[in-house]
Amino acid sequence: MKEKFIGKWVLLPEQSTYEQGGPPQKATYSFEEGANGALHIAVEWIDEKDKENRVHYTLWPDGQKRKYENPEIADEVMSEFKGVNQLNSYTYKASKTKTFASRIIDENGKMEVIQRFFHPNGQSFETIQYYKKQ
Repeated sequence: MKEKFIGKWVLLPEQSTYEQGGPPQKATYSFEEGANGALHIAVEWIDEKDKENRVHYTLWPDGQKRKYENPEIADEVMSEFKGVNQLNSYTYKASKTKTFASRIIDENGKMEVIQRFFHPNGQSFETIQYYKKQ
């Protein structure tokens, strides 16, 4: 089911919304196929303060919790496909949900990334970003 996601995607900042902060100056989302059904994901962006940021991780879209490679961010990750056009993932820190992300490819081939970030105090905020495939 991952075939539609494989490749490099470029942010469409004018179509994206943020409950906190502003849109990055630029951003890319890359999916590469890995062994045993894994997806290697790289998200790279330049924020509004001109700082470069990179996050790399692996998802195993099988509905099982796995160890997250960046322990300073999260302890575990779980992901699953909801059809050929939707990939959901959850990250956990100390057994609590830290983030939820849903990546949905629409009929025009544009990818919508809905992310909800949860703070330990119970508050949360959401971003909705749109990407086009390069």
